Amino acid sequence: MAQRYMRRQGCDGEVTVVDNLSESVSVLADETLLQVLFDSLLSGMIHAGTSLTLEARLEGAFVRFAFRDAASSLSAEQLANLFFPDSSHISYLVAKQIIREHDTYASHPGLRLVAQPSAGGGYEIFFTLILNS
Repeated sequence: MAQRYMRRQGCDGEVTVVDNLSESVSVLADETLLQVLFDSLLSGMIHAGTSLTLEARLEGAFVRFAFRDAASSLSAEQLANLFFPDSSHISYLVAKQIIREHDTYASHPGLRLVAQPSAGGGYEIFFTLILNS
């Protein structure tokens, strides 16, 4: 999915997908909004020479989806302000609203959307969705 998205945007780059989930794992989420969430985060992170790693893994009662860009770095201030209205990427505001909709209005508490420096360099944006048990 991510590689197709990059080709459609005319971007060269590399995407690595790390799926640490079994096929039986599912999350409580609106499928359409989840697709828009992925598209929004990808559109904000994709640029020429992008090197993205997308990872899904269990984290307690949640599934954590991380988008890592090892080729770029953002300052702590840029990361702290990424999801605010004065951000240069409207796609991040869309992502924030989708998480808010799931967390507040769909009664799925504990969801979050975070931008932070990545341990291996660059930065990552991750979000959590509650497991469907």
